[in-house]
Amino acid sequence: MPQISYFYPMLQVSELYIYPIKSLGGIAVQNAEVTRRGLQHDRRWMLVNEHGHFITQREFPQMALLKASIQSDGITVHHQSSGSLLIPFNCERKPLQQFAVWEDTCFGQYVSEEFDEWLSEALNMKCRLIYMPDDSEREVDQRYAKPGMITSFADAYPFLLIGQASLNDLNKRMPLPLPMNRFRPNIVFTGGEAYSEDLMNQITIAGITFYGAKLCARCVLTTIDQQTAIKAKEPLKTLASYRMKNNKIMFGQNLVHENTGVISVGDELQVLSTHAEDRFIVAKKTNHNSMKPTIIIEYCPKCNWMMRAAYMAQELLTTFTDDVNGVTLKPSEVSGRYTISVGEETLFDRKRDGHFPEIKELKQAVRDKVNPGKSLGHSDRHTL
Repeated sequence: MPQISYFYPMLQVSELYIYPIKSLGGIAVQNAEVTRRGLQHDRRWMLVNEHGHFITQREFPQMALLKASIQSDGITVHHQSSGSLLIPFNCERKPLQQFAVWEDTCFGQYVSEEFDEWLSEALNMKCRLIYMPDDSEREVDQRYAKPGMITSFADAYPFLLIGQASLNDLNKRMPLPLPMNRFRPNIVFTGGEAYSEDLMNQITIAGITFYGAKLCARCVLTTIDQQTAIKAKEPLKTLASYRMKNNKIMFGQNLVHENTGVISVGDELQVLSTHAEDRFIVAKKTNHNSMKPTIIIEYCPKCNWMMRAAYMAQELLTTFTDDVNGVTLKPSEVSGRYTISVGEETLFDRKRDGHFPEIKELKQAVRDKVNPGKSLGHSDRHTL
C-alpha cells in the first residue's frame, strides 16, 4: 500500500458557530459540545407568529440586528435601540404545544410574555419566543439519516459544514467579498479545494463521526447584510452562475452525526469516505475558461488510501489553476480505479502503469500538457 498519509493535506476546523435563537445573529465559539440534536444551545429557541409558524430573516431581515451572546446563566440578546435581554437556560416548565418548521410539526413551549413584549418591540412586529426542551425530539428527514437522529429548530439538519476555500473561491468571482456569516455555518474548515465539502460522506472531528446528508440549497437569507439588515442580489446572483443543481443554488453540506463529545477550533477534520451519488456532484457551467482543459482525478471511493491519494493530488495540482479549468475529483464505480487525466488524455492510470506517479513526474507531465516547455525547477521523489 502506498505511504501517502503524511502528504495528505490536513483539514482543520477554523471556526465554530451556534445560533441559539433561530435566524438571529450567530455566536463564534472556540469549543462546542456536540449533543444528540446538534451543538449545545444551537437553535433551541425560535420566534413564531400568532399562528405558531416560525419567522426568519427571509421575511423579516431586521432580525439580523438582534445579536446574541452566551453567559454563564443564559443567552443575552442585544439590540442597538432596545438594550439587552437575558434569556435564562433554565426557564419555567410550561405545557408543550405544536409548532411548524417548514413541513415539520414539532413541540416546544412558550417562554415568557415579558420576553415576547421586548422582542416584539425590538423587531417592530408581533412575535413570541418558544423553547425546545430536552423531552421534545424532532427527527431528521429519514430519507437522508438513520432512525433516531434528531435536530432542534434548525431548518432540517443539526450541522452545516463549509470550507473556507469555497468562500474564497466565491469571493474571487464577486464584485465585493462577503463574510462567512452570510451562510450561517456551524463548522468551517481550512485546507483542501473549494467545494471539497460537497463530496464528504463520512468524516470525524475529535472522535465524533459525522455523515454528509444533503447539499445545502441557499435562499434569500444569504443576501442580507448581517450588520445592516439590508438586502441585495449577491451572493445568489453569482452563485447561480456556477453552483446550480436541480434548479437550486448549492453552497455547503448539511451533516448528521452519531456520537457526542466536544469539538474545538484547531481540531483535525478527517475524511473517511466520499459520496459517489450524483446528487452530491455540482457540474460546472461553461464559462470563459471553457477552452481550457480540466484536470480530472478519478478514484475508487471504497479505497480509503486511494481517496486520500486523490485529495493529495488535487491539492498539488492547484498550482495549475491559471492554465486549466479546475481540478475535479470524480468518484468511480470501478473497483481499484485511479486515473489522472487532462481533458480527454489520460496521463496516469494505476492499472495500466502499475504504480502511482511520483509528484515531480506528475506535475511535469501536467505542465507539459497545459504549458509546454516550462520546467518545475524542483525535485520531489515521493509518490501519490
